[in-house]
Amino acid sequence: MSTFSLFYCSVRIHVSRIQLDWMPDTTDTYTVQFYEEYRSNSAPRRSKAEMLLPADYRTELLMDGGFSEKEIKVAQEQAADASKKRRETIKRLGAQPIEEKLEKAKKNFSKFSKLAASLR
Repeated sequence: MSTFSLFYCSVRIHVSRIQLDWMPDTTDTYTVQFYEEYRSNSAPRRSKAEMLLPADYRTELLMDGGFSEKEIKVAQEQAADASKKRRETIKRLGAQPIEEKLEKAKKNFSKFSKLAASLR
């Protein structure tokens, strides 16, 4: 029978985003069936909207946690840059096979050019 362990979760604030963290402070094991019943009856899943925190509340939590406005602003800019890079990567995924063929053609052309130069 499959089993898994439940661990207690704590919230950790990391610069401009809030993350969940867990520490394995228990060795209790439960069956998958028990977990599924518990999840569906006692602890139903929250919707994505219920899990989002408003920006002003996040900022308040961070400032209460000791972060300055400048640190929060820098982290927000870094997160925005990372998000932009992810979108650009996703947009380019369709062109990846073409880019790989172009790289291979450039490599072959370079080899051919060197070979031709050595024959002169």
